[in-house]
Amino acid sequence: MQDALVFRRQQRNADQTLQMYRNFIRNIGIDDALYRSIKLIMRLTTILLWVTFMQVSASSFGQKVTLRYSNSSLKSVLKELKAQTGYNFLYTERLLQQANPVFIRVESRELGEVLDQLFMHQPLTYDLDSRTIVIRQKSVEENSPIEIDKAKIQIEQQQPIRGRVTNERSEALVGASIYVLDAQGRRTAVQTKTDDQGYFELPPDRVGAKLEVGYLGYTAQKLTARSDMDVISLKPFSAEVDEVEVVSTGYQKIPKERATGSFEFVDNKLLNRKVSTDFISRLEDVVPSITTMKTYQPARGKLLNFNIRGQSTLRSNVWPLIVLDGMPYQGDFNNINPNDIENVTLLKDAAASSIWGAQSGNGVIVITTKKGKFGKPIQLSFNSNITVGARPDLYYQPQMSSADFIEAERYFFDKGGYDFKFEDIFNRLSPVLLLLKENRDGTLSDVDLETKLNELKKIDSRDDFSKYVYRKAVKQQYNIQLSAGSDKMSNLFSVGYDRNLNNVVTSSYDRLNLRNNFRVNPLKNLSFGLDIMYIEGRNKEFGYSNQNQYNMMFGGNYPYTRLADDRGNPVEVIGNGPLPIYQDTAGNGRLFSWKYFPLKELDQSSEITSSRENVFNLDGKWEMMPGLNLSAIYNYRRSLTKTENWQGADSYYMRQLLNGYAVYYDNTIKWNIPLGDKMTFFNQEGVAHQGRVQLSYDHKWKDKHDLHSIAGYEIRQNTASQNSALYYGYDKNRLTYMPVDYVNQLPFANGYLGTNRIWGEMPLLGTTNRFTSYFANASYAYDGKYILSASARKDASNLFGVKSNNRGKPFWSVGAAWVLTNEGFLKDHPVFSSLKLRATYGFNGNVNNTTAAFPIMTIQSQVHGITGLPYAQIMSPPNPSLRWETVGMLNLGLDFALLNSRISGTLEYFRKTPRDLVSTTKLDPTTGFSSMNMNSADILGKGLDLSIQSRNVVNRLFSWTTNLIFSYNRNTITKSYLSNTKGLNYISGPQTNFRTPVVDADLFGQYTFKWAGLDPQTGEPRGYVNGEISKDYPTIYNGTQVADLDYWGSTVPVYFGAFRNTFMYKNWEASFNISYQLGHVFLRNSFNNSMFWDYETGHSDYALRWQKPGDENWTDVPALSYPVNSGSMFYSLSSALVEKADQIKLRDFQLAYRINSSKVIKNPQLYLYMQNLGTLWRANNWGIDPEFGKNSPDPFSVSLGINFSL
Repeated sequence: MQDALVFRRQQRNADQTLQMYRNFIRNIGIDDALYRSIKLIMRLTTILLWVTFMQVSASSFGQKVTLRYSNSSLKSVLKELKAQTGYNFLYTERLLQQANPVFIRVESRELGEVLDQLFMHQPLTYDLDSRTIVIRQKSVEENSPIEIDKAKIQIEQQQPIRGRVTNERSEALVGASIYVLDAQGRRTAVQTKTDDQGYFELPPDRVGAKLEVGYLGYTAQKLTARSDMDVISLKPFSAEVDEVEVVSTGYQKIPKERATGSFEFVDNKLLNRKVSTDFISRLEDVVPSITTMKTYQPARGKLLNFNIRGQSTLRSNVWPLIVLDGMPYQGDFNNINPNDIENVTLLKDAAASSIWGAQSGNGVIVITTKKGKFGKPIQLSFNSNITVGARPDLYYQPQMSSADFIEAERYFFDKGGYDFKFEDIFNRLSPVLLLLKENRDGTLSDVDLETKLNELKKIDSRDDFSKYVYRKAVKQQYNIQLSAGSDKMSNLFSVGYDRNLNNVVTSSYDRLNLRNNFRVNPLKNLSFGLDIMYIEGRNKEFGYSNQNQYNMMFGGNYPYTRLADDRGNPVEVIGNGPLPIYQDTAGNGRLFSWKYFPLKELDQSSEITSSRENVFNLDGKWEMMPGLNLSAIYNYRRSLTKTENWQGADSYYMRQLLNGYAVYYDNTIKWNIPLGDKMTFFNQEGVAHQGRVQLSYDHKWKDKHDLHSIAGYEIRQNTASQNSALYYGYDKNRLTYMPVDYVNQLPFANGYLGTNRIWGEMPLLGTTNRFTSYFANASYAYDGKYILSASARKDASNLFGVKSNNRGKPFWSVGAAWVLTNEGFLKDHPVFSSLKLRATYGFNGNVNNTTAAFPIMTIQSQVHGITGLPYAQIMSPPNPSLRWETVGMLNLGLDFALLNSRISGTLEYFRKTPRDLVSTTKLDPTTGFSSMNMNSADILGKGLDLSIQSRNVVNRLFSWTTNLIFSYNRNTITKSYLSNTKGLNYISGPQTNFRTPVVDADLFGQYTFKWAGLDPQTGEPRGYVNGEISKDYPTIYNGTQVADLDYWGSTVPVYFGAFRNTFMYKNWEASFNISYQLGHVFLRNSFNNSMFWDYETGHSDYALRWQKPGDENWTDVPALSYPVNSGSMFYSLSSALVEKADQIKLRDFQLAYRINSSKVIKNPQLYLYMQNLGTLWRANNWGIDPEFGKNSPDPFSVSLGINFSL
């Protein structure tokens, strides 16, 4: 009854909290649907927490045990304990070789008491994690001999026993308990606690006695008392578990000594060294083999832009598979809260990742989230930080000065280069051209012209953009976790909230994460888990792409553009829309204004993307018999994304659109597009069902043989749907709109530009993909020295529509390892603490669902532009020979630890052979298609991964650790049937990355036109035609074949890595990370005569142009010339602009200070994190950061945060 009253009181408190929270979320703009979801989750969480808390006080070791052993091995005793209690024991063979013979005789004693007695005289001890007991080596203090010299005792007994208890970071543990144990290892009444500095004192008569030192959340230690106990360092409860269970494949956890494959493990501490909203950015520069793509700004934050050992495909999905708590996750990676992650494992070779089959060709990212701990009291953890980022550095951009820009405009104007623009009322004219025309027409004097031009020359448009369009980014992050556990139940509930105000004043992002993890062990051989996640996100941007940003406006992107006057009032930007003479007369003043005020546009449109995602995981495990386990897991994910693109009636976009389709006569006007706003809704829904049944068998015999195996079956279905709606004349207050004629051709610009159809494309999409898989994996170890592993998987899919024997594809791997330090000739070697050789080979693959064995046809929503009838379009011809893409990989590895693990690391060589890649291939034109996507390409990848850790200085007060990571990775094309051989199609443009599927070239290679310098007499660029110097630009530009281009190498780093140093002094910790990217090139941008004349695109290289004979000796920038020809286009893609892209950066700096714990607040920490600190060295002399392409580099940012637990 009392428990029920407590539960009702907790439920009432939860309801009151929900009501307050409901008011809060309404204030921040979140609707009642989210509130109902939160309320459901919190009610469920309250129930689960209540059930768990009722169990917290229960003993983890309540079971009775009877043992009778004499001169027996510890391993045999542990096996008997497992049989009697159902607890699993985790250890390595090498560890048990240190154990002493066991002499024990107990009758119906509690398990905890038996374990204490069992390990009392052993060099080993144990920790409890859930229903797993982890065996580990005792610390130096725990191994202190029991028998102490009597003379020494007599001396020490004259002094009290003193010591200090700290955590692994040398921070005082306030209130730690120190117990004096009796001869049986039981606690006596003699005990004490540490003070506010972590110090304790015991009477001197207890010297030589056994002590137990413990602290909440830390593994207890047992030591022999002496007068000077010095510092006793306790480790977090799970620290030793991580040392034994290093990596996870998503199917199973593999102890370090048993792994043959290639893994990278990022623990919680390393992951949280950085501060960010997403977890992907936290993996950069911390482990080898990872490369990121940052050259295409619109894709950043939307795509993974993250590769493991390079790309293994051409036209399929190029990103790694994400596995979340054992199941593939194909939602938005931004929805995963980094604060919920316990650790991340990267699977790099076939032995590690082939178990995932056709999804794993690009590597696998395995995410393990935090779980509640069994046998742990209630704990509340809090983490919060705020990040402030500088404005983007617009002055990094090579903007042409206003004076130079005006000079170039006058040159073309005087040459008659812009006369054609004045003849068409819809040509765009800059303010300078309008002034020059007024002067030519005699309406503006020479003096007034020069005065106005001189005023424009003083303007730098970047000043106003920095002031009005960009701001300092501010990002806030909050996270709370509540956990508790008994011996049978555990629960963890977390709430995370992120609020980001991005650099652009119209851009923001909010995210709410709710998660509850509940686990229960109703029987000793049966366990269940339930994990529920709910994510709500809201992203707001400018309504019309990014056309409110620097150099991206509708028009008027001139260096002399002003956005506001001296008082901050928005000003008109001239140079967009029809000529002024048309604006002033069209429609007799009845049309909407054509004037463009960019700053007024900021609140006239918006694009808001709201997303909701639910993830539900249910798993169970049944130990059918010792060593044989049956497990099952079901995963459900549903995501809803709604995008609202609103264009206000007063926006420049809508005024242009309304005027464009208006039909007017002398006295009347007809608006073919209704007056009002325009609203477009895009709705997307994704639903995934995934299930797995798995049988695992683990068996050890004769102290030498160790077998671990799994086998199972998977089924998966992914459905996706999309619908949209478009409303003109929309009123968001009344929720009304007006009908529009989407079918008929209507006059455009009152017929001046002919007719056009109003765009009304509202796509409807629906896809369903199903997969089934069988898999098996096994490893066998002999005597702790020799390890063999093998895996097999067969995937089948409905994607291809081919013959049944081609619908499935087998993937497999084999591996072997040799632990040399377990051999007699290296055992206990003074130099080699650990030495292990590994080798694996196998195949995994990729899925491509953009093509099929049958023709793919798209039914269009609108009628045909010519016939006016409904129509369909064949998007892809039939491909009956379609096959799965496969990726073979050989991996050779060496794991080493030297000088008592003072230096440790891993060296790996890999050879990757992706085959049958889907690529664009030339077809016989008589088929009706010039090319199609088919299996036609192969890649060869080679590389090295090196990771070294050096513990340079380690003592009680100070430590210094260095981590070096290095990777070499090169992917080249070994087979490809080009759809055409025109060289222009294979040249990566300035400061971009472009796939070049040419045999013997890098996957991302830099081709350029051959360069023969400038003509000494005219300053015109020169190239080659048939090996001869030429200025035949049409032939050079359009006729040069791939074989006649210059090839410079890779545009992505070939050598890359990082160098991290970590320092710890008392309660302080500091670290900095230096990254490097080497061995690649880029094509820089420059002044382009054609682009300036046609699109007003300038470049600061204009000041370096050829102007007189002799200039060709110091510059490659061609002379300004008219008439314009394709010579400048040839120059922009020529070898004259190739630069080395090598650079070394100070990537970040981290500083943390741990405050001493109090009775209430445990382990409080303040931390500072700074990133994008600057470039230490770069190979090019132009000040260009090739990592970010044409964009400004990420600005400097600083984060301040705090975390603690209660």
